[in-house]
Amino acid sequence: MRYASWLLLLAGSVLLLVGCAADDPVASAAEGMCEAIDAEPSDELAFEEYERSMARERRGGLDEDELRDAVEDRCARAVFAITEAAELAEAKADESDARDEPEEGDEEPDDEPVDLREIAWAEQQWRTDCAESGNVTTVSLTPVPEEEGRYWHNPDPDNGPGAGMTYTVEVDSVVYGDVTGDGIDDAVFASQCFLGNDFDFRIEVWSHDEQGEPALLAPVLTYTKWDGVVEDFDAEDDRLRIHTSEPAPDEQQPHLNGYAVEVVTDWHFDGTAWVAEEVSRTDTTPEPEPAPEPAPDTTLTACEQLGFPESDDEEWCAQTIRDMEECQREIDSDPNWVPYDGALYENLVTGEITTCDI
Repeated sequence: MRYASWLLLLAGSVLLLVGCAADDPVASAAEGMCEAIDAEPSDELAFEEYERSMARERRGGLDEDELRDAVEDRCARAVFAITEAAELAEAKADESDARDEPEEGDEEPDDEPVDLREIAWAEQQWRTDCAESGNVTTVSLTPVPEEEGRYWHNPDPDNGPGAGMTYTVEVDSVVYGDVTGDGIDDAVFASQCFLGNDFDFRIEVWSHDEQGEPALLAPVLTYTKWDGVVEDFDAEDDRLRIHTSEPAPDEQQPHLNGYAVEVVTDWHFDGTAWVAEEVSRTDTTPEPEPAPEPAPDTTLTACEQLGFPESDDEEWCAQTIRDMEECQREIDSDPNWVPYDGALYENLVTGEITTCDI
């Protein structure tokens, strides 16, 4: 029983008394212990004193068996006080343990957060500000006709894609991973908001509230075709990494001409908002084509035109060419000159034969 241990602890609580005893240290220790117990106003307080003595290191060479016998012989109240208080403490401990044990049929409370992988997202209620008013509302999704894996909220059933107001979620493209840093996997989706004139594209994250229930956070990223396109995203290591393509700085129509800048950004959730950290930015704009080299100068010199490439008298050659051209103009302007033979011309009035060649 536990009280046997308490008896042994009497040794630790009276060692100082033993040190001061003269002829019979055991008897003196027993006497001192009895006086200490008698001085206590209740057995419980006495027992508390014994509990405190448990933590003290026992020192000296006192014979514990001899001391126990002396205490039992000289101070029966010590044995009674220790025994009663110990049994009372045991009874209270047993009663407390019994209260802590759940009764049969009682279920343990489930504190585990909802596993987002088990949710049928197409049937989930979504909160969005994709409305003409801009107010946040709760909407239900239905399948987009002839587009597998895409679900939308379409207030007007007559609206097709790109007509009227629609909120579309790429349900089948969900990516799971811990992006909020709470150690629990989140769910990441791409969505689109169309209000009749243009699309807003978004990256949205479902996480958990304080009760572990699914909660849709504010969009991580909202962008238009003028800002760029999201190529891919992945969720791991307490962050959401988004790969985007953005227009070159001077590009006016990127949705027509393409997005030349590849950007990688890590998004972290600080508990209230998303914080962006750019990882890399690569401009893939091709280098401009080099200007073409000038064509070689193939112009013939005057002497080359006359058939005298070896001649270096360009002035004579140029004058000769001018004379030949003047001669030809005169013949062409006078109808009396007609072709005669090869480069020869005949004047019908005078019968003269001439040529403009040298």
